[in-house]
Amino acid sequence: MAEPVRDEAQAAKILAELHKMLDSVIIARPAAVRVLAVVDDRNASAQKVAGAIEADPDFSAQIMRLANSAYYGMSGKIGNVGFGVAVIGFSAVRSLAALNATGLDQPDRPKPDGFWQHAAASAAGCAVVASRYGIVVATRSPPACSTTWAPRCSTASTATPTSSS
Repeated sequence: MAEPVRDEAQAAKILAELHKMLDSVIIARPAAVRVLAVVDDRNASAQKVAGAIEADPDFSAQIMRLANSAYYGMSGKIGNVGFGVAVIGFSAVRSLAALNATGLDQPDRPKPDGFWQHAAASAAGCAVVASRYGIVVATRSPPACSTTWAPRCSTASTATPTSSS
């Protein structure tokens, strides 16, 4: 466990180290970072998000594949990225963009040990906490372990959290 920060000089040194580490982070796909910024804009339309997505052909293809999947019931009916974004929703687009930006969608790129288990547990915990604070949790999401969303997640725990009132 880390020791508490004792003074402002130590805090400044730690902050400088963190900034240096952040500057060294490699973004796998910069267009995905732009998509994240657009999706987080309250005034963004599906067409504006689609414009950001179309800067990356691979990301565009992912969106189209997902939107045309049987899961959304629109197999073969989605002809452009804008309509695809409208079908799958901003939340799903944001999740895909986060995966693309970090490179976690690439099976050949190493992941930290236990990453997917931790991610699934964190998401489940957030859903429990959100419901206790009256935050509406999306009821429709992509299939849990599709290769588009979570490569190698078949080892993730299937346990579901329980809440006690």
